[in-house]
Amino acid sequence: MRDTNLYVKHLNNPSDKKDYSLKALGGHTEEERFNVIVEQLRKLPKTASVLLLGRYRSDINLMIRCDQEGLFSIDQSTGNIRFLEKPDMDIRFMTAHASKGLQRDFVFLLCCSGGLKGFPSTIPEEPLLGLLLPEVERCPHAEERRLFYVAMTRCKKKLFFIVDQTRPSRFMYELHSKICPNIFRGVKLPPQCPNCGEALSLRHNRNDPNRSFYGCTGFPNCRYTQQAK
Repeated sequence: MRDTNLYVKHLNNPSDKKDYSLKALGGHTEEERFNVIVEQLRKLPKTASVLLLGRYRSDINLMIRCDQEGLFSIDQSTGNIRFLEKPDMDIRFMTAHASKGLQRDFVFLLCCSGGLKGFPSTIPEEPLLGLLLPEVERCPHAEERRLFYVAMTRCKKKLFFIVDQTRPSRFMYELHSKICPNIFRGVKLPPQCPNCGEALSLRHNRNDPNRSFYGCTGFPNCRYTQQAK
């Protein structure tokens, strides 16, 4: 996921603890992803500072819709979240844009999914913005990559990627295949579309239920298909 037009910046961890500072947590449904967040919060120190990051403000809906047991008290106007099992834990939700310059002990990146409002977002940028950007900025998803870097560097101790295993972010594929595959232990990604970079989904032929194929989750923008083995 490297932009060849940017210089290399080396990051050094001051801690000598032998532990990954990145970890992928996954789920095929919103409920599964909510549950892995709760499970991980229960493992963190009771006074830890935690940041839940979204690409958009609507990403907080994952926590709101799935909290059937009333585990959290969420103030949507401020982003402050109270985990009733650990009331001394400092938890806040904000967008990646709003988090610039801030840091917390632990960060959960809620929006590691593909699609229109995924990360990277595929909502078309304003035409005027494209005219203002220099030519070197025009690598695929250049601005989204920089924002993703901002999100990744908000943590002091550990960053958790909350991965939609049905439709992962293309950034997750890049991390898995080129940078840090070990953080995806227990989180299996579906095949990736070679045409557009979105995930492929197993589908069944309408006329013959015994025949299956992979179709791109970016349909109808991408009509790539592949015969299932």
